[in-house]
Amino acid sequence: MGGYGVLLGLLLLAFIGNALLGASRSTRAVGLASGVEFVVLGFVLGPHALGALSRDTVAGFEPVLVVALGWAAFGMGLEWGTSHGRRTGVPGALLGFVTTGVVMAGVGGTVHYATGRLGGYSERERWILAAALSVCLSATGGQGIRRLAERSSASGPITRLVEDITEGGVLLPVLGLGALFVYGPTRVDAAGALPSWVLLGVTVAIGLVMALITAVLVEKELPGGQVWGLLMGTSLLAVGTALRLDLATVTTAFLMGVTVRLVSRAAPAVSAIVAPTSQALVVPALVLMGGMIDLRGSGAAEGIVLGAALATRVLLKGLSGAALAVGPARGAGPAFGVALTPAGTLAVLCGVSVAVEFPGKMGSLVLTVSTASLLLGELIGFSSLRTLLKRAGEIPEPMPAFGGTPTPPKAEALATPVVRGEVP
Repeated sequence: MGGYGVLLGLLLLAFIGNALLGASRSTRAVGLASGVEFVVLGFVLGPHALGALSRDTVAGFEPVLVVALGWAAFGMGLEWGTSHGRRTGVPGALLGFVTTGVVMAGVGGTVHYATGRLGGYSERERWILAAALSVCLSATGGQGIRRLAERSSASGPITRLVEDITEGGVLLPVLGLGALFVYGPTRVDAAGALPSWVLLGVTVAIGLVMALITAVLVEKELPGGQVWGLLMGTSLLAVGTALRLDLATVTTAFLMGVTVRLVSRAAPAVSAIVAPTSQALVVPALVLMGGMIDLRGSGAAEGIVLGAALATRVLLKGLSGAALAVGPARGAGPAFGVALTPAGTLAVLCGVSVAVEFPGKMGSLVLTVSTASLLLGELIGFSSLRTLLKRAGEIPEPMPAFGGTPTPPKAEALATPVVRGEVP
């Protein structure tokens, strides 16, 4: 398939993504919560199966893909700290931050140890692979969990706690990705003369400065069409600057979105403009992610690394979730931790970014593990969460087919407790 055909196909997928993720609840009920089916579609269309997406074609779309990921990260930043119009509670956010840190450390240590025992990687490659997989596998997929809650009409204290945990667990992987781009590559350009900590500060500063410029310009109450063009221009400038300096565009764009939300009174209107398209762009990114997976040269060693990383993620999610469960989740045990294993948009953004920055065996392995994480979360994570919410009475029983009265949810699921201390 030629480049123009692929471009038309990606535009069609973006349209489909907008219909699936930005429309009514009945439309959002189509497809899997994680969107992993689009990764499988990309793999089937890729060079390992039908060959409709050649390696050269996928590589040619990498710059467009990087810009799309930046826009999606910008949208995530605009919504960070909120869920369904409410602010994230501090207890749940802290729990998410702690569990994410535990999983990051555990996955990184496991991968570094496993690659050392297996051999075939230099010490630098071992550290890069360990850091990359710890970033990609640490967070919980908030977008998929919100889709599950919308589909099942879930509502209650455990639902809110899980949403708070997913929001609290976003920041560490995003900053970790920025650090990986600074400390991982061997730099030969002018930026390589700067200390790594300075480059990490530049990654953050680009997002903050462009966010302040965006906030000032949006406050001028421009017409809707001009606001759209303004947002596209400032975000592209932020992403392009980070890309030119070989920095993490996802980190820069995410921090830009967070800053706009914090400093601009027009943040809700900006989020309403960006959110539908940022979610829609994830769908073609998933397809290209599947097309970028290259299994050539993969063997038993890569399979062991994949299994060890995923097993560590599930184990630590289960243990930390059981140990640190608070409030309405107290007593749920490891099932609460397993319910936090779904991966989502952040894993896609980090996985594809790493594959573009570190092409070859390492990048392909990171993509493969990220895809396997999406699949595993779809199989055990969402089912565990659904079971947990049903037992708590936070998912209403379906209406009987031939009359009768549905079982009402438990009273505690209908109560809305006051959440003390919220993220501003």
